[in-house]
Amino acid sequence: MKTHLLLCTFTAICLGCIASQAQEYEYVPFVRENVEWFDGDKYRFIGDTIVEGKTYKKCYQSNSCPFEDNMRLYGLAREEDRVVYCLRPSDEQEEMVEEIIYDFRAEKAGDRVYLSWENTYDENECIIAQIDTILVNDGKRRRIELQDSYQGIYIEGIGSIGPSQGLFHLLFTIPTEIGYTYHILDYVKNIETGEYEYVNGRKDPCEMEYEYTPYVKECCFGYYHYDPGDVRGYDLDQFYHYFITGEKVVDGKTYKQLVESRNCNFSSGTEVALVREENQKVYLLDGTREWLLYDFSLEKGDIFTVEADSPLNPTGKELKIPVTHDYVTYWVGQVRKVIFLEGYSPWIEGLGTTDRLPLRPFDPDCGTQCGDKLYYQRIDDEFDYLDNIYNRFDIIEPCTSSVSTTEADALRIARTPDALVVTLPGDGYRLAELIDTTGRLVWCEYLDGEPGEVSVPTTALAPGVYVVALTDNRGKRTVQKVGWQ
Repeated sequence: MKTHLLLCTFTAICLGCIASQAQEYEYVPFVRENVEWFDGDKYRFIGDTIVEGKTYKKCYQSNSCPFEDNMRLYGLAREEDRVVYCLRPSDEQEEMVEEIIYDFRAEKAGDRVYLSWENTYDENECIIAQIDTILVNDGKRRRIELQDSYQGIYIEGIGSIGPSQGLFHLLFTIPTEIGYTYHILDYVKNIETGEYEYVNGRKDPCEMEYEYTPYVKECCFGYYHYDPGDVRGYDLDQFYHYFITGEKVVDGKTYKQLVESRNCNFSSGTEVALVREENQKVYLLDGTREWLLYDFSLEKGDIFTVEADSPLNPTGKELKIPVTHDYVTYWVGQVRKVIFLEGYSPWIEGLGTTDRLPLRPFDPDCGTQCGDKLYYQRIDDEFDYLDNIYNRFDIIEPCTSSVSTTEADALRIARTPDALVVTLPGDGYRLAELIDTTGRLVWCEYLDGEPGEVSVPTTALAPGVYVVALTDNRGKRTVQKVGWQ
């Protein structure tokens, strides 16, 4: 297996063209329209606005197909003399402050730049390690590598390509809200021509063919109780598991069993209802009465009716809920329809809602702000959905085998005097990380998706407990704790 360090990760960037040494260099700005960035969400600059006499472009974020169906204003940025600035709230949120995202003025190794998203000991001062020129489609662009930086490399017109808070994530949010959430740039695309300027594994999910994903299938749903009044916000002692399994025929209709369990095995659980699906409608049989649970055939402008005596209705009176909008959104590896109902949580095709158990009533002491949040959906041994509860690695929920048991056991980690050698559990892995118990990224390295091993250097590692995290092509993370002395 080959691994790629930050210096050599940017490969095959010239797509669909013949590279020519005669190509002329011309600076390409970062802040420009008709370009789309994607890292799990999409970002585009669309239109201008003026703040305190300065003209900024508006950055929009979306997770829908098409982009315009669910785009929301994410922040403001401008570019002047090859320096990119963003306008974001201050720590106290009392005023907006302008900070530097990228500085493309550096000319040679040893030059210094000051980037707001680089947490250094010298007030965001970064030293340039290397500058070279790469081919991007029909032109050349300068690639800048930072010295002693986990963010690594940024490129003219593209920005940071690594696990980064420097692309869009730090730019328009309050620093204290960011934590240590790292994102990888998947592609940069000209949305007028469809031509890609950069691709790292995944291309535009909206180019994938849409296929309906059923809700009723052999699977397991895991939920945890959420209460914003709690210090942690979630209750680790209240995990619920719902299994859709088996078959029963009632009045000529074939249902699957909906089994509730506090364990990882449905055989120890209790059947609470029967469910079936027909024409993208999900029905729930509660005793002898059948109720409509979800209707994924609904479209914008339709009305979803909930009968007064339905066990899904907490009000006791008939509800007629308008569908405010619907769109096809991209999911991990596929696209799915999402339906928004006025005053209710959205329905996600194949998952239902992510914040309410199908049969559990509202908590009168907590109101609508708390409830039960979907933690995962597992089909066989694969996770179709996994919310790692904000990447809190102290959470141990035994049924999420990809996080704590099965896949963690599959990680073979050997210790050498100066490294931890991790055997990858298969192919398709794109990123390896070492994270300390505070969530701080200690080390990372790009992978090329091939099976094999990755070596984590430990010569400068302080004794303690760390988390080894592997991220695959679908964005799923496999983590395992490891001690170092």
